[in-house]
Amino acid sequence: MERKPWFFSVLLTLLCCSVIFFQTTSRVVISNKNTPQPSANQVVLPSDEVSLPDRVDAGSQPSQDKEAYDEWCEVRDYEDLSGHPVFERFHQWIEEFESIAFDAEQAEYLRIATVRGTELSRTRASVLTKIIRGDPQRALSLAIDQSVIDVLPGSVRENLETWQADFVNLDAVHVCFDSRHPTGLIKRWITFPNGKRMRAWVFGQRKSLQTRKSLSVWGISMGEDMALGETPYRVHETPNGEKFVQLGHRRLSYEKEYEKNFFIGEIEKTEKESSLKSITIRYPMIASSTGLSEYIERKYDLNTTLATWAEAVQSANDRNGRLVSIGSSDENRIVWNLLQSAGYGVGPTGQLLKYAWIGATDNEDQNGSTWNNDTNTTSILEIN
Repeated sequence: MERKPWFFSVLLTLLCCSVIFFQTTSRVVISNKNTPQPSANQVVLPSDEVSLPDRVDAGSQPSQDKEAYDEWCEVRDYEDLSGHPVFERFHQWIEEFESIAFDAEQAEYLRIATVRGTELSRTRASVLTKIIRGDPQRALSLAIDQSVIDVLPGSVRENLETWQADFVNLDAVHVCFDSRHPTGLIKRWITFPNGKRMRAWVFGQRKSLQTRKSLSVWGISMGEDMALGETPYRVHETPNGEKFVQLGHRRLSYEKEYEKNFFIGEIEKTEKESSLKSITIRYPMIASSTGLSEYIERKYDLNTTLATWAEAVQSANDRNGRLVSIGSSDENRIVWNLLQSAGYGVGPTGQLLKYAWIGATDNEDQNGSTWNNDTNTTSILEIN
């Protein structure tokens, strides 16, 4: 029987269409297994086909820009949390707790209040830790005074900030660069004398603080993070009225405001001068905790022996000192009080003298110098 050529052509066409149909069906089925069901208006691409976007979403980062988004780098995107309601709620809880009478009748109420305070303190700790990293200045303003912390239950205290003050070694490293933050930021760690190491967060005058040794710091810590005050000292007054200046771990009491102001000036001057010469800071030394009066007494020596200006200079040099140079109104007050306490000297003929030599002179052989804080330069000053 003669086979018609058109029959084979039709059969071959049907087989090809069948293969194409089954392949397409298979691809659609695979796509349906691996992707969500499309809506009626969506177009489904086969699973082995790739659709490339025209642009990269602004929230994503190219692989070469990705970095470890740790506690340091995340602060660049910090959003203010100081208004979080937990701070007001915890403050109200403290007032309620302090009003509870500690007796048998209030025992159950005290237990319930303690449980609630513990829960609030945990939430507060989580939020405050983020504020320490993102806004250390605000964190310090939100901190609870130590005298209040001391009277709270142990389960609450363990979730609260710790006030710290000491002389530490600080290490600073410039890191955290990426396309969104090309200037990066400075990571800082502080190491305490006992070897404990913490992340340090700074602001204000210490915003550009570099590596230093024996640096006086104070602030609050939560976990491994510490918010540092912007000055090396802290002025504080206790509930019982004691006033003191905190320098490192030393608490130096004072009575007069001019004594405090004078000592603060000494600290700032010493830290600035030390930082220009070395990474090690050398603060004014006070041998004991008797307060600022001892520092002042050790700094100045009033010599009541009758002498010329030249003899007074020589006497000061022999004692490894110099005639006083008054640099502020507070220092002038201190020197004036010392002179008043000495009364009068006696001249060669027995007359009373009420004058004293200081560093100023009109001697033509004596010149001086002046220091310019803005340019950090010294200029010779011809007195005559």
